[in-house]
Amino acid sequence: MSGMRAWSVVVGLMLVAACARQAPEGTVRGPGEPDRAARPRVVLVNLNLSAEKTEAYKAIRTLVKKLAPGVRVKIVHYPRLTSAKIQKLAPAALILGPQSTPWAEYEPGSLDRAMAAVRAYDGPVLGICGGQQFLALAYGGEVSPMECPDGAKGYAGCVPEQGFVAVDVVADDPLFKDIPRKAGFMEQHFEEVKRLPDGFEALASTARCRVQAMRLSGKPVYGVQFHPERYSDSKTAGRQLIWNFLEIAGLVQPVPNVAGTALPGATDRAGEETGKGGALDRAGEETGKEGALVRAGEETGK
Repeated sequence: MSGMRAWSVVVGLMLVAACARQAPEGTVRGPGEPDRAARPRVVLVNLNLSAEKTEAYKAIRTLVKKLAPGVRVKIVHYPRLTSAKIQKLAPAALILGPQSTPWAEYEPGSLDRAMAAVRAYDGPVLGICGGQQFLALAYGGEVSPMECPDGAKGYAGCVPEQGFVAVDVVADDPLFKDIPRKAGFMEQHFEEVKRLPDGFEALASTARCRVQAMRLSGKPVYGVQFHPERYSDSKTAGRQLIWNFLEIAGLVQPVPNVAGTALPGATDRAGEETGKGGALDRAGEETGKEGALVRAGEETGK
């Protein structure tokens, strides 16, 4: 009988474990703690040729998670991005990140599937630097280098827009809520959107780059040429913009004037506080002086 009782206990434990594995998404695992699978997700699309180049993406992911702690962020390399993949992941928003290779060096047609998936996605989208250029190309716009010598290989000899630059906000939009009409954003790019796709409008501009930000009219589909994830203690407009996008996506609750208030990630700046008023964060490194190049690892976000 003792053997039978022991066997019954084993079977009971196996049944309990099986039930736990089959628990539906959203099942409460503890006091107020939902199943991890029920937490909202942001898909961060890596547009680099190599899936191994992820430093800039880690900086973006860290900042998003600092501002919205309950949100999961999954990095997906662009060749794996399909409508079926997006449907399976069911993200609350897409972020298209920077790339470090001229678009002309990508294999013809290699971006088509990812572009189709982004166009088909019916949710908030934010393209950052090269991500804005990708978005413009996906919708039929024109992208090319800003200033490059004839016959330049890669970006050799090209003149980038870089460092903190005063960007003029030229249109009212929730993406620029609580951001001054002229705000400092970190730039590092060699290419730009030369012609807006049909249906898009420019939201911000500089003397050298006419399309610093854009939006698909009537939809929360945005691009910014600068790097909002890279900001200084004194220039926090980038953090405000990321917060605004998360708010547009319904991932954070409205907070008035985030740029001037304390909130998760306020001084961490993508994971590390510099402790210097003018120093810049680049996923764990500092330039030590304001306006210097910030690369967030390998990617410059061309």
